[in-house]
Amino acid sequence: MTIVILSEENHRQAKAALHAEMPHVRSSHLAEAMAAGFGRGSHAALLSFRRGYQDHRAPLARWDGAAFARRIASFGYADVPATAFGTALAAIRLPHTPYVKFRKGDRSANEDHYRTANRLGRPMMMITTARTYAQLEWDCITIDGREDHHVRGHEGDRLVRLMFEMFQARCRGAPGKPLFCGSAFTGTIKKLLPETAGQLAEDYFTLLTCHSPEQRSGLREARFRS
Repeated sequence: MTIVILSEENHRQAKAALHAEMPHVRSSHLAEAMAAGFGRGSHAALLSFRRGYQDHRAPLARWDGAAFARRIASFGYADVPATAFGTALAAIRLPHTPYVKFRKGDRSANEDHYRTANRLGRPMMMITTARTYAQLEWDCITIDGREDHHVRGHEGDRLVRLMFEMFQARCRGAPGKPLFCGSAFTGTIKKLLPETAGQLAEDYFTLLTCHSPEQRSGLREARFRS
């Protein structure tokens, strides 16, 4: 996972998971290194960035494992890998995630995701898995109708073109001949490799969650550089 929803609960549980993975690291050092991983100069700066956001409006951050590892090393801890964050989070599930993954036909998981997304006013982003391929689905019916102008009309048309560009870039030469079908508001991509489905889910959640064209443009460039 490279995109993280910076809710207070996510931050707290991510730090606890990292501390369990690296119990020898002091809590204050871990907090500073996490801030670096989230693109901030200090723990205080990260808290200031988050201040004023409620969990349903928490900002998104792109995790930089190399920056985390460099900051940890500056405190004298050797051989901490850039993958430490991903390893720690593999053992838990953060309360707020860009997308959910479940087996095809699991209606209960689908309904649970709808209720959560609707309560938080976030787009639904779902990966359903089968034996070989995965299917990515998105639906913006759960976004507050007063805040969904970016997925409708002319703005929605521009946004879906960007989504299709991302699909082409991620899936060029992929097996299974993935098929993109839909609009910015709702859509499906079939026959994706599971890893590609996760990458596109983060791409699309970022685009559908950010409301200003400047935010979407900046995040788009960051994603294509990754």
